[in-house]
Amino acid sequence: MTELSAGVRALVGRMESNPEEFYDEAPKWRFMFGDRFREVMTEPEKGALHEALKQVRRKEFDQKVMRELLKDEMEEKLKESNAPYYTTAQLGVTSTGGFGQAQIKAEGRGVTVDEQTRIIQAKTSLKAFE
Repeated sequence: MTELSAGVRALVGRMESNPEEFYDEAPKWRFMFGDRFREVMTEPEKGALHEALKQVRRKEFDQKVMRELLKDEMEEKLKESNAPYYTTAQLGVTSTGGFGQAQIKAEGRGVTVDEQTRIIQAKTSLKAFE
């Protein structure tokens, strides 16, 4: 059996320990797909990267499915609880999960601390799948 290069072994290990770094086209690691590197790799090295990437994609898929299911479940619970329902745009939530400068309002009234707490808890629960 052909020995894998140190770089390939390191990437495979990184995919196992930090698969999220390889999600969504992995800008940090995109270079590994470049022709100038792929053409010098042995077939076993390419195979090892391919197998590790398959496992990463499976984890990514599972997380995305679970995140959507949890999101749907949390939205249903909020609707059923008769609490005001907010979209992320209404909350002023940024893509990084922080809150923007806009004041949170619903139907012309301020949101209570209890309502804000429930919303933050729901968002925190969703982050567990990221």
